[in-house]
Amino acid sequence: MDELATITQEITKKVQKECDEKLEIMNTKLQGMFHHLKQMGLSLPEDNFLDDIGNPRQDIVRSSWQSVGEQDHISELKTPTLCRLCVIDMGKGRVVVARGTVFPSNNEGGNLIHNNPIAPHNIRVSVDDVVPEFQQAPLPVPCNEHETIGNAEGSFVQWPKDLVMLGQDPISLENKKVHDKRSKDVVTKPESKGSATQKNKGLGDENSTQNCRSLRYLLEQSNAKGTTFTFEQDGEPIYVTYEDVDQFLKRSWLNIPILEIFSKYIGKLCKELNDDRFAFMSPSRLVINHKREYNRIEDATQYMKHFLVANKDKRFIIAPYIQDDHWMLLLFCLDESVIYVFDSLRRERDIRLTTPARTAFKLYVPQGGKRNNTKEFLWSHTDVQCPQQEGGTECGFFVMRYMYEVVKLSQKNPNINWKEGLGSRRYLKKEINEVRELWAEYFTVECL
Repeated sequence: MDELATITQEITKKVQKECDEKLEIMNTKLQGMFHHLKQMGLSLPEDNFLDDIGNPRQDIVRSSWQSVGEQDHISELKTPTLCRLCVIDMGKGRVVVARGTVFPSNNEGGNLIHNNPIAPHNIRVSVDDVVPEFQQAPLPVPCNEHETIGNAEGSFVQWPKDLVMLGQDPISLENKKVHDKRSKDVVTKPESKGSATQKNKGLGDENSTQNCRSLRYLLEQSNAKGTTFTFEQDGEPIYVTYEDVDQFLKRSWLNIPILEIFSKYIGKLCKELNDDRFAFMSPSRLVINHKREYNRIEDATQYMKHFLVANKDKRFIIAPYIQDDHWMLLLFCLDESVIYVFDSLRRERDIRLTTPARTAFKLYVPQGGKRNNTKEFLWSHTDVQCPQQEGGTECGFFVMRYMYEVVKLSQKNPNINWKEGLGSRRYLKKEINEVRELWAEYFTVECL
């Protein structure tokens, strides 16, 4: 009888385990069907129908990077944040269909879209760039103003919170097919488009430096794939995805959070050097994808105005800036009212930040800003000497090196001529590795 009881218990445990596994599979499939039906515009109850098959009741729909016990980063946002917009494909699962900007509910207009209230499980977003093959796909939250995702480009719509991913894809969505086609080839000569022209894999981790190797090891040991890291210090949090760090370690194209983190490091370096002449703009607040992207232009203008006024006593403002997938460094010299552009693919560019900078300058001067007998900021671009990249994806690393050298050189020569300061030499591999090591160490200490 004792043996029979033991066998019965073992069989019961085995059957229970198999049932749990099958329920988990069924759970996943039903969740996908639920999202698919919502995309079709069907009105579904807010209650979680999956509770009937044994799952604990959930009061919120979790975002893609959020699992049980983790924070809902979408609800915590306080400022407009760049993101990726997804839909659920029954065959492929979650699919990115557009780049966008997510607006928190505490932002002006954040609770209404076209005078309609936003449902609790949705969030206000602007659809900025649509992946070409999804132009005709229906919106996940139907509205009277737009029928398809392509129609909504450049507009505000509601989007399910669990289909919004913070951060943006390092591949230009407009040219995604071109990049996919070239993904097997390493570009040896950069195109005029910018720096996102080499395969995403980058140069790999071969011959990686010590801090980068240590960071890779820590990520692998902690099974961090799919994780979003949060950096909080003196302001809004910065969200860095595992994919962002992976791209960095592979020496590939750099996403915005990587440069935001490095700006924080350079700020720390300035404090260590007792240098209070610098302030640092957030690159995510300066992004303007198109000339007619008026909401972004207005946001950038207001951000620059408030930043300039708040830092009018500084001498320099450092601003990593991205346009058309190419990173540049803007150095605002407030004493001169000049913006120097350090461009690793130096050529004539129509920089979209010119108009916001002009407007911000006019609003900043009456509030005590330095004018230097000029009516607007003067731009110095093609005549600024700086090391030039040879490959297709190094622009982000070059901007990191520019930032580091600007601070170091200004210590040696406070009156340096920035048109010639960085010179036209080539960067050595060890010089790029130096800033990579600094980033990896700072990120490891502050975020892991």
